[in-house]
Amino acid sequence: MKVILATGVLRLNKQIEQRFEKDIEIVGKPLFREAVEGTLARSDADVVILSDELEGVTEMTELILLLRARHAKARIIYIGRKMSPEFKAFLYKYNVFDILNEKFSEEEMRNAFFSPKSWEEISVEIGNLDPFINEYEKPNVKPEEVDRIERVDYTRIKPAVTNKDSLYQEIVAFWSVLDQSGKTFSATNTALFLAANPDLKVLLLDFSIKNPVSHLHYGFQDGDKNLGALIDDMDDDEEFVLNNKVLEYYLITHPVYQNLKILPGRILRSAEKEPEFYIRLLAEILEIAQSMNFSTILIDMDSGFQHPISIYILRKATKVLLHVNESPGALFAVRNMFDPEYGEFVPNLIQKKKLYPILNRATEEHYDKFTHNLDAIIDGNKTVNVFKESNQIHASIMAGSPILKQPTDESYTTFFKTANLIHPGLFKPLKSKKGSDDRGGNKFSLFGKKK
Repeated sequence: MKVILATGVLRLNKQIEQRFEKDIEIVGKPLFREAVEGTLARSDADVVILSDELEGVTEMTELILLLRARHAKARIIYIGRKMSPEFKAFLYKYNVFDILNEKFSEEEMRNAFFSPKSWEEISVEIGNLDPFINEYEKPNVKPEEVDRIERVDYTRIKPAVTNKDSLYQEIVAFWSVLDQSGKTFSATNTALFLAANPDLKVLLLDFSIKNPVSHLHYGFQDGDKNLGALIDDMDDDEEFVLNNKVLEYYLITHPVYQNLKILPGRILRSAEKEPEFYIRLLAEILEIAQSMNFSTILIDMDSGFQHPISIYILRKATKVLLHVNESPGALFAVRNMFDPEYGEFVPNLIQKKKLYPILNRATEEHYDKFTHNLDAIIDGNKTVNVFKESNQIHASIMAGSPILKQPTDESYTTFFKTANLIHPGLFKPLKSKKGSDDRGGNKFSLFGKKK
């Protein structure tokens, strides 16, 4: 077990090190709060011990939020003096369950190391702290300065799942013929739904070279952890070698769904590379991701064939989700793309059987006719899912807050369909209520009762 001693008390550090020298490996002793995250990033420690005595200008709440956002797997042990109920509620809210008094015993520290408290053990105390649970909110920063996914206001999705002994690894491309067709909205929320199943290990890659925006859908921007930063570091270091550990550094771990990793896109200002560079890099990342045992790799990509890497992604994917807006112009563009004689799709030798249409911004009035025409053009798999025209969806995108952040029966059912397409039979639908479908609307109607 690798441990960082960030207590700020040299005598205490020495005592812990001496008493547990055979059981733990000390990998860092930062003396200031500002040095803790960097020490953790370099050492990949399992446990960080923090205390009130650690000096620094950074608020302790800010430091804990930073560690939780960037290093969700690392466990925090907190040593404090008399602690306010507000601060204790904050610690519990951000999964710091092992809290020790300054006069702790060796046995208490040993238990914190090797028998950490679980949610069940502190649930009663959490209930008593409910009035204080929201005292500490997200950091007071401007939107453009938020460099992490905030975990506040998330209601965890709790899907009914079917246990399977083994799964095929799926590489899923989120594609569209035209821009603004809902593919990034689809990818970011599908990633959340899939990650709600702890048996899956999900990786979301933003390889939209022209217009990477997946990070905006999650409401953050980290200048150090994204595809652009990875490319810059490759350029700066002639001996740069991309491997499991190096790739892990550039991935964002979702603070609520820790089995979801995200590689934001090329968000830094820089000259675009030759197409072959991106293709080689993606091939290398996919190979590493497969060795890291990701069950599901989702790729958000440019629309159409704006960038040559699109052809590579569509060929490499095991499934391609084609997103189409309900509009005459979108239908015309799809018809041109799939024209057997003049369209761009056929000459690129992409298998049509792995293409699954998803209708975006659907309306009750035109839904049936539009899907009929769309399916006739694709001449393959029928439309598998529908995103209704919705003010809530638009608001979630504009706010950088995924619609599955606070799931409803309707949003559950929508993304259940996509998740079960990716891993057939793995998720179960919501139980139907009498006289209604799984979305809460009337039976057999996507949009509710006909007027």
